[in-house]
Amino acid sequence: MIKGDLQHNWELLFRNTDLLRDMIDKYYPFKTKNQITVAQIKMLVCVMRHEPDGVMLKDIANELELTPGAVSQMVEHLVRMELLERCASETDRRAVCIKLSQKGKSIRAFHEDFFNRVINDFMKTVPEEKQKIFAEVMQKMHDYLEHEKQKQVGA
Repeated sequence: MIKGDLQHNWELLFRNTDLLRDMIDKYYPFKTKNQITVAQIKMLVCVMRHEPDGVMLKDIANELELTPGAVSQMVEHLVRMELLERCASETDRRAVCIKLSQKGKSIRAFHEDFFNRVINDFMKTVPEEKQKIFAEVMQKMHDYLEHEKQKQVGA
């Protein structure tokens, strides 16, 4: 690959991400008093992956590579924003489980619907053989980045 193409491709990837963010901001029906930080979004996604069972604070800390104190503060902020809720653990009465609140579930549903619609509409413009290549390249990129992240964690 030519060096200029490489730079163009990663710049295009970031511009596409920015365009998606701009689009979702325009149609976003959930207005909050405070902007949600990237770290808080990562936490919400982490909790979403554990739905409907919920997840323990220590597991969030491990997954996000944060201290339990930092996780506790972020959870508190997201509870006040009514995006998360605390509940008693079914396996350990002393432990607290974190789940999406009803508002958090509504936001998740909105995001899923929004991105499914945008991607489906886009894919209708792409020939089927190129859709397969696109999916393969996206998966390869994800696998590569996950592998690189694990190497950094082990270093």
